[in-house]
Amino acid sequence: MLFNTFPQLENDILYTKMIDHDDDDQFVQMMMNPNCFKYTRGYPKKTESAARALIDRYQMDYYKKKYLYIGVYLKSTKQFIGMVKLFKINLQKNSLEMSYRFHEAHWHRGYAEMTCRLVIKYLLHQIHVRHIYATAMKEDKVTNHILNRCGFVLKDTLHDVKAWPYKGKIDLMIYSLK
Repeated sequence: MLFNTFPQLENDILYTKMIDHDDDDQFVQMMMNPNCFKYTRGYPKKTESAARALIDRYQMDYYKKKYLYIGVYLKSTKQFIGMVKLFKINLQKNSLEMSYRFHEAHWHRGYAEMTCRLVIKYLLHQIHVRHIYATAMKEDKVTNHILNRCGFVLKDTLHDVKAWPYKGKIDLMIYSLK
């Protein structure tokens, strides 16, 4: 059911849709910005073409029913400001993991929390997902705060793990929402 129709969610400020090449400039800036990767999996892309190629890959992942990358846009400007990734999708257990990344120009404005709330409501009430997981580096105080405010419960903390490539050893907070 998750891949039947692309989630088009909205509130008074934001809406979601599939990321496409109309979003190139903002998307490329975000994907090449090291600050946008400081506390997350992965690493910034080195070239604009490598960043642009991700849009095609994200669309292909959706059609292959592998991952879901949801673009987040401001209603007032129709500008791409970030994305949510749904992954580790387990249809048998009806669970998945959720993460997000926002363009640095749109940090500290409440958009990440608003988006998480929209996606969580959709997953729990329309898709009927039973468990949503999220992870955050211990040092990422903002994400840990957002996850708590959105109803996630801290389940475990892994200390000095090499969980994410390119990060070295980190303390990883594991959250769950049912």
